[in-house]
Amino acid sequence: MSSTALGAEKAREIILISDAHEKFYYEKLKEVRYQDVYHKALVYCLGISDDTRKNIYSIYDFKTGCVKTECLHEGWQTSGSVRVVRMAFNLYCNGTPSVFEYDDAEEQVDECRRYTVEEGVLPIYPTRQGIYYWKDESIWSIGINEQSEDEIYQIKRCLKQKENSLEYSEKELDKYVAVFMILIAVDRYKGGKGTIYFDKIKYYVEILNKAIYEALDIQQISDMNTLKEIITSDTLYREMYFHVNEVNSTKERQYSGYKKDEKSYAFGNIKYHEELDKVFIYTYDDCVELTCEKEGKSYKQKLDMRRRYTSEGKILAALDCWRCAYLN
Repeated sequence: MSSTALGAEKAREIILISDAHEKFYYEKLKEVRYQDVYHKALVYCLGISDDTRKNIYSIYDFKTGCVKTECLHEGWQTSGSVRVVRMAFNLYCNGTPSVFEYDDAEEQVDECRRYTVEEGVLPIYPTRQGIYYWKDESIWSIGINEQSEDEIYQIKRCLKQKENSLEYSEKELDKYVAVFMILIAVDRYKGGKGTIYFDKIKYYVEILNKAIYEALDIQQISDMNTLKEIITSDTLYREMYFHVNEVNSTKERQYSGYKKDEKSYAFGNIKYHEELDKVFIYTYDDCVELTCEKEGKSYKQKLDMRRRYTSEGKILAALDCWRCAYLN
């Protein structure tokens, strides 16, 4: 019987996501008081964001070794940088140090929650900086850059050997890789041996898929039965956010003085649309257009002007032309 464990010898190496990150990491590591795992985690995390690199001395006191929790309220912070700072504080202090800035118990609880996954954010997802968020912990992973492409390829190859269906679904495979990387990061953080069993990866992917499915919002297409069935049953579509803009005129006349009605609505995974694919559909009397944000491509399909199309029919035509582009 073949082993169901996946090793991660290469994943034990620190992978820096950019030249600026690498320069910051090695320079600031010389300034901290100790070269232990806590200081390395702090410096690594604070080097991820350009904002935190620029404001490092507002975040951390290199002389005393204390974090400056008041930095979380400074004007330079963004929604992304406060996440990075809290993650760095959490790994360095093994706690939630900014909680003690507040005297009120309710405010303390609220600040503590900010160290956990926020409402409307997937239980686990990769960011462009290579960070993975998982449940109530935020852990960094190796990210994906030129140095780690071969490593990611090897991980994917091993995963596909364990689960044949992953051979045909790149999006699903990416979830398995993301879960594997976070489990490895947590294992490293806890001093483990770097061995993760496939069944454990699959278990957490199933939790992730359940969260995505339960977040589907089809209220605005409640009377479009065929479309609802497609969106809820198709694993590709139910991970997408669809925004529809209906224009009751031909495309050519949309900017003319011709009076026309317009209507906009959305459906799909609205709750998690920041982490998942966004798809924009424009419908006219004579054609439909579809743009997938991540692809950076647009697809167009002419409509038969002799037919009377419903709103649902036009959306289905747009999805069909997108599917056809894949098949061809």
